[in-house]
Amino acid sequence: MRTLFLLFIMIIVNACSGWQHGINSRMVNNYYYLVTWDKKDFGTKRLDVQKRFHSNSEFACFVNNNPKPDFMLEYTETDKCEVIQLYYVAKDSVFIFKQCKPNQLQCVNLSESRPLTKVELNTWETLQKRTVKIKRSLNEP
Repeated sequence: MRTLFLLFIMIIVNACSGWQHGINSRMVNNYYYLVTWDKKDFGTKRLDVQKRFHSNSEFACFVNNNPKPDFMLEYTETDKCEVIQLYYVAKDSVFIFKQCKPNQLQCVNLSESRPLTKVELNTWETLQKRTVKIKRSLNEP
C-alpha cells in the first residue's frame, strides 16, 4: 500500500510539472524574462519548471551546475523544436539549448554558446528598468 501511495505521488508530481510547462508555454513563447533570486519571480519559476520538465537533459544538468542566468528567452522554431536561451551578462555569454526533435522531452541539448549581441544587452538594460517581459523581435538571431 505504501509503495502504491509513493507511486501515486510521483505520478502527480510529474504530471504537475508537465501541466505547468504546457500552461505557461504560450505565455512565454518569444518573450524575454528576468531570472532573479526571488522565488516568486516569474522567470525564476519558469526556469525551475523547465528544469523539472526536462529533468534528464543537458539543459537540466547545466542549470543545476551553474548560477542562475540573468534573463532567459524561450521560443519554438519552425520545425516545432523548443529553444531555451540563457543569458549571463557578466560572462558575456548566451547558452542556447534546443530540443533534438519535437516532443523529445529529455533531449534538450546545448546547441550553441556565444557572446551577447548589442540588442540582447539593450534588452537586459530595459528588463532591469521595467521588470516586465519583452517580446522578441522576429529578425533577431
